[in-house]
Amino acid sequence: MTTLTSSAWRYRVLYLADLALPEQVLLYILRKRIETCSAVTHVRTIADLHEVYLGIFGIAHIESALAAVEGFISTLHNHTRRALRFHRTKCNPVSMDEWRLLSLIAAHQAEHDEYAAAITRWLVPVSYAGELSRHAAAIARTMERKNLFLPLRFGFATPADIPTEREYAYPAPQSIQ
Repeated sequence: MTTLTSSAWRYRVLYLADLALPEQVLLYILRKRIETCSAVTHVRTIADLHEVYLGIFGIAHIESALAAVEGFISTLHNHTRRALRFHRTKCNPVSMDEWRLLSLIAAHQAEHDEYAAAITRWLVPVSYAGELSRHAAAIARTMERKNLFLPLRFGFATPADIPTEREYAYPAPQSIQ
């Protein structure tokens, strides 16, 4: 598994082509699911998602994949500290928020618990960190079962660079944008 330091990625604009295939797969799933939050054709999008999950995870793991992603998105939707920026499914750029979510799943796969916990606390208040972490770990395990390993890229130089609970100056929004 490749580990990159923040100096290689921190100030760089990321594009889909910069991501490993497992990262692209997960980002597609997250973006597609986020789009269903406000999609007019909600039923059609959910049906499309089901086909995507089936194709990626197979029949044996589709339930665990759906439950993990739904729980992850639901927790972010209801408890995130601020509005997270997601691009549309077919957009080429990768937002810093998307990158950090990929980093969270990669940290769980690499069993880098301190880093995963720090990102989780950055995303949601401490009272919801356990819930988000459980769902992120479930996504990581589900992807591992299909040999989809995300490279660990540090969105922050170290866990110490991630702001603490007291350092947040913005109110928590009620939805993901």
